[in-house]
Amino acid sequence: MAVVPFSVLAAGWLAIFIVYKFILQPLFFHPLSHIPSAHWSIPIFGDAWITWQRYKERNNAMTYAAHLKRGTVVRMGANELSVNCVENGIRTVYGGGWEKHAWYPQRFASYG
Repeated sequence: MAVVPFSVLAAGWLAIFIVYKFILQPLFFHPLSHIPSAHWSIPIFGDAWITWQRYKERNNAMTYAAHLKRGTVVRMGANELSVNCVENGIRTVYGGGWEKHAWYPQRFASYG
């Protein structure tokens, strides 16, 4: 019986861990995985898509298109949602004590 070298076992376990951590966990086991994503790359690449849209200054158009296609609540990043319904949506999230993106106080500071 041949003994498998430790490096082969370690490489195998590392490969299993990488597949779970970067593919299976974001796609199936993330707490927000049941919410429709605005783009196919969001579960795997996280905030890269929305960051690129903000850099190209297409954030509002892409967010609106995502809401038309996917519904009133859309996942915009790894841990970021966009809500587009007034009752039990915008009033609850923006009027409540929910955590907001860093640009939110910069854009809406003049409204109090």
